[in-house]
Amino acid sequence: MANDYTANPIYLDTFSSAIDVGNSLFADSNAQICVEKIKWINGTATHTALISDADDNVVFKDTAETNNVSRDLDLNGLWFKGLKIAASGVGSGQILIYMR
Repeated sequence: MANDYTANPIYLDTFSSAIDVGNSLFADSNAQICVEKIKWINGTATHTALISDADDNVVFKDTAETNNVSRDLDLNGLWFKGLKIAASGVGSGQILIYMR
């Protein structure tokens, strides 16, 4: 599958190049984004997932201890200035971003 910004949640599964959610949604890397939840699914043991905001503050960071790991981060409608994932910033699996 490919990254899909048209639905809620946003579905990301291709991490070979950098991802800029603010730019993809609003043509503005610094766009304010209200996030309910971030979910990492199907992570592989020892792989990591790292999501930052436009100012490089860590929003989500985790490492899978086993295969097929699933992690949820409930953010309850927190606002972030952009969201980005560096190229290869997620080692495996998919990222779901639930927006308000």
